[in-house]
Amino acid sequence: MFFILNLIIIVLVLLIAYWWANQGLLSAILHLVSVIAAGTIALAVWEPLTYLQLSGTKWDGYAWGVTLILVFTITLFLIRFALDKIVPGNVDLPHWANLAFGFPIGGLAGVLTMGIVVIGAGHIQSKTIFMGLAGQSRSDRTGLIERRNNLWLPVHTVTADFYSYISETSFWVPNSLHDVNPDIDQQAVSLMRDSYSNGKGAISLPPDSAEVLSEYESGPNITSVQMNFRSNAVDYNEQLTISSSQVRLIGSNGEVVHPYGWTQRGNDFKFESFGYYATSVPGQESAELTFHFRAGNMTPKYIQIRGTRFTLPRASGTGPATSVVQGPQIDPSAPDMTSAVMIVPPDRDQDIRFSINNQPTGVDMADRHIASTGGKRVKLPTDSARRNQRVQGIATPEGTRIVKVRVDHLESANIFKKSLLESIPDNAQIALVDSKGRTYSPIGFMHTPEGEPTFLLLDPTRFVKTLNSIVSLPEGSRDELKLIFRVTIGAEIRGLAFGNETVGQCSIIVPEK
Repeated sequence: MFFILNLIIIVLVLLIAYWWANQGLLSAILHLVSVIAAGTIALAVWEPLTYLQLSGTKWDGYAWGVTLILVFTITLFLIRFALDKIVPGNVDLPHWANLAFGFPIGGLAGVLTMGIVVIGAGHIQSKTIFMGLAGQSRSDRTGLIERRNNLWLPVHTVTADFYSYISETSFWVPNSLHDVNPDIDQQAVSLMRDSYSNGKGAISLPPDSAEVLSEYESGPNITSVQMNFRSNAVDYNEQLTISSSQVRLIGSNGEVVHPYGWTQRGNDFKFESFGYYATSVPGQESAELTFHFRAGNMTPKYIQIRGTRFTLPRASGTGPATSVVQGPQIDPSAPDMTSAVMIVPPDRDQDIRFSINNQPTGVDMADRHIASTGGKRVKLPTDSARRNQRVQGIATPEGTRIVKVRVDHLESANIFKKSLLESIPDNAQIALVDSKGRTYSPIGFMHTPEGEPTFLLLDPTRFVKTLNSIVSLPEGSRDELKLIFRVTIGAEIRGLAFGNETVGQCSIIVPEK
C-alpha cells in the first residue's frame, strides 16, 4: 500500500506538469501563480473558518481537512477563471520550449497542489497510519515521537516549507504561518491523527472547550502549562483522551516541542509508552491537566492542542493556578432525596424493555445499549423480547454508572416547586454534586405522562442542563420525570443543585457493580 500511495502522488504530479507544459509556457506560469495565490489564501483563512465549525460533533473530525481542500479548490478555480478572461491568448513558442520550460513550472504547481491535498487529507479523521504512511508519530515501543517513514516525493513538506518561507518574506504578515502554525506537514503526517485507539480518538478541539489556567517554570528548562478542559472537549467515546503527539508548545520563533508528561489530580505521569494518554475522569464534565515540556531556552508563546491554538500568558511563577472549577454547595439542611435516586445496573434498566429489532427511528445503538436519540424525544416501545435480543440500557463509558433522579411533583427532588423556580434565574443549570464538589450534568431525561408510554431524550455530547431543555410539568401534574446522569464509579453523591439552590441532599456512593 505504501508503494501504491507514493506511485499515485508521483504520477499525479507528473500528469499536472505534462498537462500545463502542453498548454504552453505562459499557461504553466499563470497556473503556478494561481496555485501559489490559492494556497496562500486557503492557509490564511483555514484556522478561523475551521474554528467556526468546531462544535464537539463528529463533523469536527473532518472540518480541518475539508475546509483547507475546499477553500483551496474554489479559490484556485476562481483565480484561474479570472486570469483566463484577462489573458485569453497565449505566447507562441516552439513546442520544445513549452515542454522544456513549462514542464518544471507545471511540476512545481503539481507539487504544491498535491502538497495541499496531502496536508488537508492528513487533517481528516482516519487511522494513524494511512496506506503505510506514518510520517512522524509515536514509537510503538517507547511512545516518543519519531520519524517513522516519509513519502518518496514529500510534497507535503515542500509545500509547508514553501508557504512558511513566503509568510516570512514576500507574503509577510505579523502572525505568519512560520510563527503560529509551524510544521503543518508533520501535523498532517501523522501527529494530529495519532490519537486514541489507532485514530479513533478526536483530532480536533473546539476553541471554547478549553482554557489556559497558567504557565510556569517547574524546573530547569521545564515549562508547564495548566489547562482546564470542559465537557465539549471529550472524544466520541465521551471521555477526554489526548496523546503527546496532539499537544505541542510553540516558541516565539516557531520552535516546537511536545510534552514528556502531565500532572492530573496531584499525580505525575509520563508519556513513556505508546499506550499512555492524558485522560479525564469518566463521568466528570471537566478536567484539569498540566502538561510538562522540556522547552530549553525557547520563549513559549502558544500551546496547540489538536490543532487549536491558545495564547500563553506570561510565566506566572513556580506553581499552577488555583482550580477554577468550583461546584455549587449542597445545603445539608435540604430535604432528603435518597428515595428519588436510582443507580441503574449496567445491563438491566427496567425502564427500557424493547427488542433490538424494534429500534425507534433516531435512536443510535452501541452494543445493545442506547447511545443517543440525537437530542430528540423518542417514544420507547414496550414489546416483549428474548433476553439475547433485548436492549439492555443506556450506554456508559468505562468507569461510570447511570444514575437516574426523579424530579417530578411526586418526589422529594421536585425541581418544579414554585418557591424554587422563583428564586433562580432562567439560565440556571441542574447538576448532581458529589462530596468533592464535582458536578454531573444530565445527559437526558425519561418522561412518562400519566397513563402513557415513556419518552426518552438522550444527548450525551451536549447535555440537558437548563429547565428550557426539559419537559415542563405544571403544578398538579402526576407525570413521572427522571433525569439521567453518568456518574464516576466510587463518587459519593451529596445532592442535586439547581443553580445555587439545593433541591435535595443525600449520601449515596456509586458502586462498581
